Amino acid sequence: MHRLVLSAFGCPARAALEALVAEAKGDDPLAPVTVVVPSNYAGLSLRRHGARFGAEHAPGLVNVRFLALNRVAELLGAPFLAEPDRVPLTPEARFEAARVALAEDPGVFAPVAGHPSTIRALVGAFRDLRLADGDA
Repeated sequence: MHRLVLSAFGCPARAALEALVAEAKGDDPLAPVTVVVPSNYAGLSLRRHGARFGAEHAPGLVNVRFLALNRVAELLGAPFLAEPDRVPLTPEARFEAARVALAEDPGVFAPVAGHPSTIRALVGAFRDLRLADGDA
């Protein structure tokens, strides 16, 4: 079951969430439920609120997970976007790739190739150049 519910901010939204979680769980208090939230902070706030309402309203938050919308998009889209045996390029992997490239062939950067600020500057330059068109 998929549902999109729009409500006012604050208490009305939390009340709607409580009702939807209870409806989704039905007679099974251990049924899995995923709630998509706008940010990790919103999910944390709802989990904390749910810990309070769970004691007085069945079924509580057992087996309820809160995922930020960007994480849901990543989980649903990754299999269709990535080629086999490829992983997303994280900032850490990008930094490491630049470090290895500088170590193997530092070129004009030889005197400063091992310094972390050189690697950060190079990664930043590549990020900026990525936005440029072919003529630039």
